Amino acid sequence: MTRHVLQTSYSGTLADRLDMWVGLQPEKPALVYLDDGECETDRWSFAALRREARKVAGLLRTIGAAGRPVLLVFPPGLAFVAALYGCLNAGAIAVPVPSLGGKRGSTRLAAIAQDARPVAALTTAAMIARGAMKHVDALRAVSVIATDGLEDPVDFERHAVAPDSVALLQYTSGSTSEPKGVAVTHSALMANLEMLRAAQQVDHNSVYVSWLPLFHDMGLLGVVLEALFAGAMTVLMPPLAFLQRPARWLTAIDRYRATISGGPNFAFDLCARRHNPDTWPRFDLSSWRVAFCAAEPVRAETLHRFAATFSAHGFRAAALYPAYGLAEASVFVSGGEVGAGVKTMLPLEQAHVAEAAPGLERRVVSCGRGWHDETILIVDPDSRRERCEGETGEIWISGRNVAAGYWNRPAATLETFGARLPDRQGRAFLRTGDLGFVFDGELYVVGRMKDLLIVNGASLHPQDVEDAIAASHPAFAARGAAFGIDHDWGEQVVAAHEIARSALSEDLSPALAAAFAAVGHETGVRLFDLVLVRPGGIPLTTSGKVRRSKCRELYTSDRLPIVTPTSDHPWLGKYRQ
Repeated sequence: MTRHVLQTSYSGTLADRLDMWVGLQPEKPALVYLDDGECETDRWSFAALRREARKVAGLLRTIGAAGRPVLLVFPPGLAFVAALYGCLNAGAIAVPVPSLGGKRGSTRLAAIAQDARPVAALTTAAMIARGAMKHVDALRAVSVIATDGLEDPVDFERHAVAPDSVALLQYTSGSTSEPKGVAVTHSALMANLEMLRAAQQVDHNSVYVSWLPLFHDMGLLGVVLEALFAGAMTVLMPPLAFLQRPARWLTAIDRYRATISGGPNFAFDLCARRHNPDTWPRFDLSSWRVAFCAAEPVRAETLHRFAATFSAHGFRAAALYPAYGLAEASVFVSGGEVGAGVKTMLPLEQAHVAEAAPGLERRVVSCGRGWHDETILIVDPDSRRERCEGETGEIWISGRNVAAGYWNRPAATLETFGARLPDRQGRAFLRTGDLGFVFDGELYVVGRMKDLLIVNGASLHPQDVEDAIAASHPAFAARGAAFGIDHDWGEQVVAAHEIARSALSEDLSPALAAAFAAVGHETGVRLFDLVLVRPGGIPLTTSGKVRRSKCRELYTSDRLPIVTPTSDHPWLGKYRQ
């Protein structure tokens, strides 16, 4: 069958792009929503999306929102997308925030509102009726407005914006510090979406399926905005629908013949672990050509297990697409060639690497290369000198996709976005805070600088400890956290790891013994302590990353939901130093 590709240009803003696609394919489905992960509850064409967005834009113009932050506080659904495009049309700065859920959700909303100082908060009538934002002090002087049932504006006129003006604030997950608002300009956003389009070969024939939260950069920019940029269709479902039944994700990929979909490492692990050929529905994954994996450390064994598990359903291992990105670079930094699959390297020493043979542990996955005019450097964070190929250092980035800085934080902006090297002609670089190395032109990410453990003078990445534990015994789930604690003997390594639900009633002594032995064998370091945590007990950021510092805090204050205290086991002493 002939694949027809429309010829388009890539200048202007996202609002311009939507106008272009409405002119070319007004009635083509742009967004489909599965409220329960299975049944369609909404289907908007490109023309319908623009119509809904203009209603919101008309409202924002009446309150003078141009150039000012507007919070988007929505439950999962298409109203969020309309509100965001309403901000783009009105020249307002969109500020996506997580759906309110319990004390943590309210606390995060309050922190974001305090920092952003918005002119308004857009939401639904149902959330207002529920009083969801009533007790957030930072919103008391802010107009909280429902976008339900808005009327078409009279004499609509889009607000003109400068390319270097801020399009949205992406509040960081707070993995190692308090969240900060990343100011993504219209030009950086467009540059990044074009990078991603080229890297993943996206066009208007592509079909996305996603359960990723829309308030997070991967779900918003990496899926919804990328699809709308390219004129493609996106099928969405709530994150909870996937978490309750992972098969819904794969079934939707089959049903809509999706070509691009993905998520963090844990999503692939969850599907592989939960898969039961006797109870799961039949589905065909042969249409899936880009299975991107990013947002948390990508583990080779997880992706290989996923590919092996679902090969009988038509999934091709070559579709696996490890990538690297962060909010400070809009979303996308690096990715490989479509169809290349997973490539790994084996760290041999603190600085050097070698190619990994099949079956070797502690493999680091390639996250591909930079695209277009982007420059990726590996720099010694102390000496500020570039590292050689295969040597580990901090990842520095420069390119049109890099954000303008942190909202109203000039000192933090200069520190993170203004790094310079003497032999780079004064060019500014983004310091990512991530550690990695480049080999044969491809980027390998090994961990976070602030999470790095120093044991007996040697550096240790917590992911290596976590991976060793997860692979040591079937009783361990995929999620865990390794961190250091101060002790009279120096920094000691402690780990907390979730137990699989199926193992909660088992004798966990063999699992503990296997974990201690595996960590010693794989890393050369002895664990000081290992605590077994109930499923869901490891604290996470809003994007699903492990909060190691928070886990350390809970451990030292005896507040982790422990299954079995390790101190009850008499054999533990022989493993401890």
